[in-house]
Amino acid sequence: MKWISQILVCMVAVGLSAVSAFSKGPPIKSCAEMFPTKHKADAQTSTPIVNIKLRDAQGNDTTSYQAGDHITVTVSTVDSKNSEMYFKGLFVQARRANCSSDKKSEPVGTFTIDSNSTFLKTMDCGQISKSAVAHKVSEKHTTQTFTWIAPSSKVGHVYIQATIVKNVKTFWTGVTSSFLKDSDDKSEPQFCHVRKKNAANVTTPAVADVTTPAVADVTTPAVADVRTPAVVVVVLGLCISMANFISFS
Repeated sequence: MKWISQILVCMVAVGLSAVSAFSKGPPIKSCAEMFPTKHKADAQTSTPIVNIKLRDAQGNDTTSYQAGDHITVTVSTVDSKNSEMYFKGLFVQARRANCSSDKKSEPVGTFTIDSNSTFLKTMDCGQISKSAVAHKVSEKHTTQTFTWIAPSSKVGHVYIQATIVKNVKTFWTGVTSSFLKDSDDKSEPQFCHVRKKNAANVTTPAVADVTTPAVADVTTPAVADVRTPAVVVVVLGLCISMANFISFS
């Protein structure tokens, strides 16, 4: 039964690895979809636990922008007094409010954060320096504030889009601010489609249905005695692979 204890140790190691990866923030490869695929879960369909507020340089709520404007972005929980309402991770970009644009999944403008922040970092998405904001450690927060700087030339209507993470299995994608309208753009602004489903969830049931009977028929006591070392190697290998692939939190 030694191999059972080895598997248990491996599972604990994977769990610790998941927590560690969760604290580092999203990888660059998640910039386009802003979806944490390695969480192996679907995004929540309930109302997001945060609001995103936008204010101009004078501190007033704003729904428009000009080239080079500095817009203060505040992400805060809808009920700061509720101890169960918090986030441990976030991923924020500005996006075009034109869903027919071939650039709708690209970031717009840049961000600045408080240089003393121990929670936030900027990321270079779309090969644009500081075009996104994300967490760099896993901590409970109810509010975070940073600044979006509009590009030097207006690009039409835009909005702020965020992925908000409470834990590995509980997160919201497509959390948006109100529109920041471009006075020169006469089109109707749109919130574009965001990914909500993790593809891995679709295939799991089918695989389980097909393989379970075959495994049950083959793994008699005699076979188990022969294959135990191989099982250990395979399981440990899978555990290591899982630990290496867990990311974006």
